Amino acid sequence: MTARHPIFHVVPWLLVCVVGAPQIIRGEEVEDLKKGIVKITAKVEGKSQEGTGFVVRLEKGAVYIVTASHVVEGDPAPRVSFYPRATEFMSAQIIGIEGGDPRGVAVLGVKGNIPSDLRAFSISTKTVVGGGEPVTVIGFPTQAATPWMVTTGTIGGRKGSDLTFSGVVGAGNSGGPLLFNGRAIGVITQMGNKVGYAVPIAAARFAIEGWGIKLTEADEALLPKEITGKDGVTMTLVPAGEFLMGIEKQHIYLDAFYVDKSIAGEAYWHSAEKYCHDRGKRLPSEAEWEKAARRRAIAIGKVDEWTADWYQKDYPEIRPVRNPKGPSVGLANDEERERYEDKWREMAERSTEFYCRRSEGCDARQRSEHYQNTYRSMRGNWSQLASRDMAKVLRSDLDSRSAAMSRSNGSFRCARDAK
Repeated sequence: MTARHPIFHVVPWLLVCVVGAPQIIRGEEVEDLKKGIVKITAKVEGKSQEGTGFVVRLEKGAVYIVTASHVVEGDPAPRVSFYPRATEFMSAQIIGIEGGDPRGVAVLGVKGNIPSDLRAFSISTKTVVGGGEPVTVIGFPTQAATPWMVTTGTIGGRKGSDLTFSGVVGAGNSGGPLLFNGRAIGVITQMGNKVGYAVPIAAARFAIEGWGIKLTEADEALLPKEITGKDGVTMTLVPAGEFLMGIEKQHIYLDAFYVDKSIAGEAYWHSAEKYCHDRGKRLPSEAEWEKAARRRAIAIGKVDEWTADWYQKDYPEIRPVRNPKGPSVGLANDEERERYEDKWREMAERSTEFYCRRSEGCDARQRSEHYQNTYRSMRGNWSQLASRDMAKVLRSDLDSRSAAMSRSNGSFRCARDAK
């Protein structure tokens, strides 16, 4: 690299003893891994420098690449080449960069005639390493005739918030992935004179997804995009990650979940809840419903759909940013309870009048006893419904929410965790 990053030109390349058992990588696996590795060249202060990047997302006509920020910082239009065409470069756009940070990451976007055989790496933020684990490094250690060099190494441990590792590595590996079982667990950012350093992918993910580039968790990559529930209804996967919720555009993170593609029917809230429960599912939370709608996993119609959340007008102001489930209690229905009380009293009065007419008269004691027994019976039959008949959230578009008592009719669909 250039003199702006002195830690990168201690020696042109490094050979470090590998400690512990390396990963056994078959030839076809190596070729597959190379399809996700990118060679990056940048011109900074009149000098060319090389580094590595790796594909994290593929879209029609576009590819998104993660690298270390210092690999491209200072060049607004770096160039990239894809395997196996090391000398065929395409222009890239910097989507986001943590400039001035030696541990920073950057995301590049390339559009146009993208090679059809590229692969995107999945990530693993849940892998816990303590030292001694075998890892794979692929990149460009700036040695002649060694493009896309694949080598094995060993996790040394942690230094502060960085992962350390050993292996055959060089300055050109900067920005490449640190791979464990074929999944990216870190972004290589620094090469010392004995070991390399990588920012854990869990730390880099915050910035990457903040620039709008969705990463795929390794476990999630194995999940089917669609499943069929016990009720025969097709459910679609809504991947884990952040989205902007409500008119407040609050960043909300949700774990992966499945949601029915079609509406299950129309019912009172408690009936809808029971319907989903009986089929091993549940009603979606308000956040899940909105994320599914924003990702077009469900069709947004004019009908109101039940969610699992109680309604609380100011809840968006106190909503947790990770897997919000709604308030623990609903909108108070004191007025509704009072209407029930009036109804019970009226019905008890009518029943008492009928009883007394049929009995050809009642004395005061008989009238009072019959009224109280009838009132208690009616109140007992209805009290459970009244006490839980609080407002639930109804949704029918992306930015507004409304409330309805649970005995109101509403359309609904079911959801379930993606586990």
